[in-house]
Amino acid sequence: MNSLFNFLFYLALSFLAISADFMRDELKHCESHELKCIFKHPEINSKTIKEFPKNCRSVCGFLKITDNSDVTYSQLKKAFKSMLEIHGSLTIVNTNFTDIQFLSIDPIFDILNFASYGGKVPSSEIRKIGFSDGIVISNNSFLTADNVIRDFYIFPGINENECQFRIENNGMFDGRFICDFYSSPPVNMTVKNNLKDCTDKYPPTTTAATTTVDSKVILNGLNISDSTFYTFGLEMYEVIDGTIEIQNTKYEDLSFLRKLTMITVQNTASPEMSNINIHDNNDMKRLNFPVLEEIVNTEMGPIIINLENLHPDFCLTLDEIIMFMEQKVSFRRIDAKLCEPITTVDPRKRCTFYNLTFLESGCQVIFEDILITYEDDRFVEKLTEVEFLFGTLKMENATLEIMNYLYNLKYIVNLKETQYIIQYLSNNNLVAAPLRNLDNIVTKSQTKTVFIQGNPNYADSVLPRAMNKPADCSMMMETTFRTTVDYVGENCVAENSGIVARHTIPVIFVLVVCALELF
Repeated sequence: MNSLFNFLFYLALSFLAISADFMRDELKHCESHELKCIFKHPEINSKTIKEFPKNCRSVCGFLKITDNSDVTYSQLKKAFKSMLEIHGSLTIVNTNFTDIQFLSIDPIFDILNFASYGGKVPSSEIRKIGFSDGIVISNNSFLTADNVIRDFYIFPGINENECQFRIENNGMFDGRFICDFYSSPPVNMTVKNNLKDCTDKYPPTTTAATTTVDSKVILNGLNISDSTFYTFGLEMYEVIDGTIEIQNTKYEDLSFLRKLTMITVQNTASPEMSNINIHDNNDMKRLNFPVLEEIVNTEMGPIIINLENLHPDFCLTLDEIIMFMEQKVSFRRIDAKLCEPITTVDPRKRCTFYNLTFLESGCQVIFEDILITYEDDRFVEKLTEVEFLFGTLKMENATLEIMNYLYNLKYIVNLKETQYIIQYLSNNNLVAAPLRNLDNIVTKSQTKTVFIQGNPNYADSVLPRAMNKPADCSMMMETTFRTTVDYVGENCVAENSGIVARHTIPVIFVLVVCALELF
């Protein structure tokens, strides 16, 4: 009996000696940390969590959470609120958590830095006293695919070959994305015995398997045709090269592409092709591309987006629309409205149009329809800085001869069902109303109609008014795919390159009148 007692006593002393030496050694490793930012306990539980470092961006120590930890998800989230960097080890085993998003992610770099100890004590000695050098997430029965794991940024320290990154035995965890994201991990990585592991293939419809992880590019486009599509692995990609089509899903937004910064498409000249086609998603209310800033056509044709048959409340933010306009995007159809309340990082001055009298000067973005009418001559200079018009433009019964105050207008976006995008009506003195810098016109459908009628002096230098002929209205603005419109009204002729023109006076009748004049 005494011999057994002596043996157990010897084991206890040995364990304490190893632990004391190890803890002392690891405290040296934490010398660069303030004392208040060192977690000195071997496990997080309801008692030790009270001593977890507060207001520390970087925490050094063992972070071990197990089924014995007796702490809640909310307690962990509160304790880890300030921690964006871990020096030491992270162990999460035998818990009932469905995710580990109680860990905080750096809001600027979108990562959680992790540095293993790399201290003087080998990992084999660390494991002897029940710890791991690295990250171990195992035997968590309810853990599913988790964003935070993807956001680990790992520094292995000097024990590169011994630092562990183990995700195993999590019965509901989909780990297929891990090996794509950590294609050449700087540590010993093990992903096994989960619901899905690295060896499991992506569904046939995904293109993620044909991507280059280092550049984070999805090649050959992206085609999603139902809600069973595996999207979690797509969250790390920044570029999509090729056509995008997303249809018949239950997605409320496309936040799984939250890191997407660029889309490259190939369209030579087809106006019928949609390079980005998002349609028949009845629950979709937003796009949610927070960092998308560039859409490039590697050919010479247009960039065409189709947003059709989405949720009735589907909306685009002001920043999204501005980005689309500046990227020279055209829309086949845009079943959307402007998101409210309007929030934006764009510095341009925004105004709502009621009438010219009360409009502020210096407006660069105007919401609602612009109306220029009788005796507005003295106020039209207020329009000289307008770049964006979210509405229509109408000039009626005005006394101006030349309406050239909208020379900075680049974009007209009308998300309402209206017949005409621009109207010049019954302006007796009007000779010209050029919109020389207009670069894009967007309406709910591709139909864009300009109505010019009842302006007896409206003409163009290429068709002198002395000849009593209607004007070539296309001279009002440069004609591109984005500014192609239908001109209607008695003041326009059909000599508009790339434009369908219609008239209120039949062409045959005009020819008969001209023939009579010869006699």
